[in-house]
Amino acid sequence: MEVILCNISADPLKLDKRPNYTAASKVSLACQLNTPVNIENPEFILSISVATGYNYAYVPTWGKYYFLHESTILDGTRCMIPGTCDVLTSNADEIKNLNVRVKRYEINRNRDVMDNGVTKTARTHTDNYIFSGGYTFVIGEGSGLQSFYHYVLSVVGGDGSQSGGGDGN
Repeated sequence: MEVILCNISADPLKLDKRPNYTAASKVSLACQLNTPVNIENPEFILSISVATGYNYAYVPTWGKYYFLHESTILDGTRCMIPGTCDVLTSNADEIKNLNVRVKRYEINRNRDVMDNGVTKTARTHTDNYIFSGGYTFVIGEGSGLQSFYHYVLSVVGGDGSQSGGGDGN
């Protein structure tokens, strides 16, 4: 069976890596397979000369593209390279031709439409400045250019009493 190896730098999540594959320098080799073969995750038995330097392959017999993983040296002349089917590129034409209603957008999101696929996290940045009394204080120094700020402290949670009882934050 023929396998065509190359090295590409495309993002694994890119839908169609065929242009990257076409532009890459390729080597075509006859290979053996470890039997039984799972065509989604085959193990290619190849010449030891290709044990390193390749991260992508195409198998014309199956019409599938594969990510290649770290090789294992079998003996002085052969190596075994496991592959994982690149389902996006292997099915790129079918995916591009789908007639679907889009429920999510990568860009131009509408914040009024609920999207459970987006993880919502709170990111905060807190600076603590200790000052003694008054309603203003100075941050920064030098050349007489000082800024005065008025701050309002807002506490989220709790019942607003001063009796403690909270978690101390």
